[in-house]
Amino acid sequence: MMNVNLDEVARRPQRYWNADGLPELTMGALWVVWGVALVLPALLPHGAWLRYYWTAVPAVLICGGVAANWVTKKLKERLTYPRAGYVEFPEPGVLMRIVPALLAMVVASGVVMVLMKPKTQALQDLTAPGCAVLIAAASLFAAVRWRLPHYLILSAASLLAAIVIARAGLSTE
Repeated sequence: MMNVNLDEVARRPQRYWNADGLPELTMGALWVVWGVALVLPALLPHGAWLRYYWTAVPAVLICGGVAANWVTKKLKERLTYPRAGYVEFPEPGVLMRIVPALLAMVVASGVVMVLMKPKTQALQDLTAPGCAVLIAAASLFAAVRWRLPHYLILSAASLLAAIVIARAGLSTE
């Protein structure tokens, strides 16, 4: 008689989603679009069009993220599901819907506080520790969500790096 590990069976849909590489390809294409959107003004001559361009760039970034999710699902329906079958993911709980929204609010508030700070060097001074804190939060999320305890060490190291960088007054220059 075979012993079935139920935890392994429960994790199959998460592994299945990334098995074909379509989410990675879609995200790579999205990063290319974002990169082109951000570097395009440096390649073209300056003018009054830049004011309108930078007004539209946030919409391009947001719509690109939404479109990447839609494209990934359509590619899965067209390429993966006919060959490998369809896996239905469980509906996320209330906590899994609220936590990303709260995290987005905290990050947006942090960005607004940095931009409103009167010191002109504030953004450069907070870029490195801010990135380290975001990496720590992502590692903590991975450790808790996917039960990967070794990510707790990465989270702690990133948080420690953020504290050291902020205390030492190091900037990105």
